Amino acid sequence: MKIHTTTRILLLASVAVGATSCGYNTGISDIKPVGVGYEPGDLFPGPEARGGLIDAVLLQISGQQLDLGVTGLFFSTGAFTDPQTELFETVLSFGYFFSPAIISADEWQFISPKGPDIEEACIVQVNSGGPLGQLTTVDVGDRVSLTNLQENGEDPTRLDLSRNPQTYPTNTTRVSISYSGTDVYRPASPGFPGNWAFGQDIEMHFDGGLPPANTPVASIPRPSDAEDPRAGKEAGDPRSFSPDDLGAVQVTNRLNPDAEDWVTMRYSPGQNMPNPTRNDKVLSVRWEPPVSDGPSQVTIGLKLLGADEPYLLDDDEFCVSSLPEEGGVADQDALEAYNARKVKWCDDGYEPDTAIGNDESGLDYLATEDTCHDGVDSDHPQGPNGTDPGIPELPPEEWDPALSDGCDETGCEINGVWVEPDPDCARHVYATATCIADHCVDNGGGRSPEEHLGELICTATDDGEFTVSTEQIDRLLAGLADEEILGAIMSVSRVNEQLVNVPLARDQIGNEDNINPVRLRLAQVQYGRVDWEAE
Repeated sequence: MKIHTTTRILLLASVAVGATSCGYNTGISDIKPVGVGYEPGDLFPGPEARGGLIDAVLLQISGQQLDLGVTGLFFSTGAFTDPQTELFETVLSFGYFFSPAIISADEWQFISPKGPDIEEACIVQVNSGGPLGQLTTVDVGDRVSLTNLQENGEDPTRLDLSRNPQTYPTNTTRVSISYSGTDVYRPASPGFPGNWAFGQDIEMHFDGGLPPANTPVASIPRPSDAEDPRAGKEAGDPRSFSPDDLGAVQVTNRLNPDAEDWVTMRYSPGQNMPNPTRNDKVLSVRWEPPVSDGPSQVTIGLKLLGADEPYLLDDDEFCVSSLPEEGGVADQDALEAYNARKVKWCDDGYEPDTAIGNDESGLDYLATEDTCHDGVDSDHPQGPNGTDPGIPELPPEEWDPALSDGCDETGCEINGVWVEPDPDCARHVYATATCIADHCVDNGGGRSPEEHLGELICTATDDGEFTVSTEQIDRLLAGLADEEILGAIMSVSRVNEQLVNVPLARDQIGNEDNINPVRLRLAQVQYGRVDWEAE
């Protein structure tokens, strides 16, 4: 999980103010407290106590070597996004309630990047992961539901965040309550509810919770639509607004770009992607302005990636490149040798062609025909459409599956004539890792949270354009050597965050606590890879 630098540094800053009269030497520091800008008079609001955060996100990823590790909430599980396909879209949600409310929850980000609270401002985060401090979580029931109001005849949408744990364990001495949900994006349609709404009011509802006795969590035993004047809570579910669809995001590294300078934010490393260290050394971003009157901001993030932890796949042999064999005779011995070689491939996440869906296990996760393990190939002389000259088509009863599989992946020689690999068996499109000596290293930098070198996050007015300046990029690069930076990821999100009220929370002995306000955050986030080759 990622948070902004919080109360620890603010406390250190206040102590330093009291110590200046002692005549200590002063100098330039690379530590900047939250709420304090880089320029004189550039002050951001300090954090305030919040009783929780519900972060619901429509996550869209398009770019080579990207996965959910780019969010910082998840660890990298290997790259899966093919730059030639449409956006990978999923709806993710995560949240906690706290009793008492805690200050660090004000600046905490779960899935959607959290920029400064002031628009047209940026902040740099380096090594910003850390503990939230002492806290007690709150049970509000089995689930938290986000539904659209359907005030103007809109089709219904509903997103559920389930309680974790769903059922309390027998030993309840160590329990923490969170709420989360994951689903493939489904737009609403008549008669079929979706899970995300654009440009509509959204209500948050929970039924209320009653945890078992002696469980170290608080609870809100009343439903979210209950009136509770003691907490400043009116009758009805808390409400927020889901911003309009974020469309036509384009990027360039020019200050005054021509039409051909703009690149749509769907790209892979080094392929027509603007490099923020070249040309005008900026990142100019433009997008379609919103069409509704609902509140929204746009957050623009630039995250630098370093080397991941190299891993050794085999204890006694060097790792080998993730490439098919270029030739050989596809007898049983050759097939066994080829399969043994796969085990030692450096890149266990080497991506198949997602349009075909073949993978090294022989399982077809995309529900398309597996042409690599079917024993029959469209261009193989044993198949019904054999096209190789000089090789007669064999009847089905004479097909040899082992021979066919070998020819699928590697090509083979039959009766002295070389048969090329099956072109429909396009397993390997791009490499996600590189062999260095006997270790594997991810290309383009590691995507897990501990490999993030630093992040620049800007909050922009949602008017259709923003430029990340050279000075802001230089601040991100301060203290980092060029060789440390192996890649960069960019995010653009349209977000609306509302502070809402919930009924009073209660601990196990009946003490009541007003934990308000709670942050209800709805965001659409697009991620892509940025070309990075520091000069």
